[in-house]
Formats: sequence, structure tokens, C-alpha cells
Amino acid sequence: MIMFLILTQLVIPLVLISWLAIAPPCNLLSMSLQSLVTAIILLAIARIRIWSFLLWWTPYVYGILFVVTLVIVLRRQKLQRKFPASWLGWIAVIAFVAFGVVAGNEAIGSRAGPFPPSITAVDLAFPLRGSNYLILNGGSDI
Repeated sequence: MIMFLILTQLVIPLVLISWLAIAPPCNLLSMSLQSLVTAIILLAIARIRIWSFLLWWTPYVYGILFVVTLVIVLRRQKLQRKFPASWLGWIAVIAFVAFGVVAGNEAIGSRAGPFPPSITAVDLAFPLRGSNYLILNGGSDI
């Protein structure tokens, strides 16, 4: 479970941001979808609040890194075509749409927050209620 959280928190955002920086799409549709899905995934990971193993500012660093990467790529690359020219480009578009739908669903679901259980799991009653008690430590190092 811990490896899954670390993978989700570290590898997926860095792979998506570096993919956008190293191999950006050559057409407007793919570039727009890749940027949108990357932003949705970063938002979903930040909203789910699984950053317990990393520093609290990690989502902010990923957001800044994503925006800087997007600005550099858009300035560097001239998008001449509006749509993919090959079937492989269309498969990438379909994959990004599917990935974006799943990540968007998680981001929307995370907005509601954690749900309490429908029944009481453990009923704890405070045992020292109603009378006077003296609690002593027996001299241990605890």
C-alpha cells in the first residue's frame, strides 16, 4: 500500500509533466487534451489528500512545475495542425480522454470528503465518569 501511495504521489505527476516537456504533441487537439488531463490528474491527487508521506508543499511544486513546463512548451512549439495526422495520434487522444474521465471522477469524488461509516464501529465509554479517581504511575519509564 505504501509503495502504491509513493508511486501515485511521485511517479505519475513527474511522468506526466516530463512527458509534456520532452515529447509534446504536434497538434492542437492532443496538446490541449494532454495539458488538460495532466492538470486534472494533479488536481485530483492534490484534492484526495494522500500527501501524508511527502512534504505538504509537494502539490504546489508540481503545479508550478506544470505551469512553467506548459508555458515553455507553448512558446517553443508551433502547432500547425489542429488534429492528429495518424491513427497512433488518435489512439493517444482517446487514451487521454479516458484517463481524464477517470481522474476527473476522482477529483469530483474527493470534493465531498471522507464519508463516516453508516454504523458505529466501536462504542467507547469513558470509564472514569461520575466519581473521584486517583491515577498513579508505578515508577516505570513510560
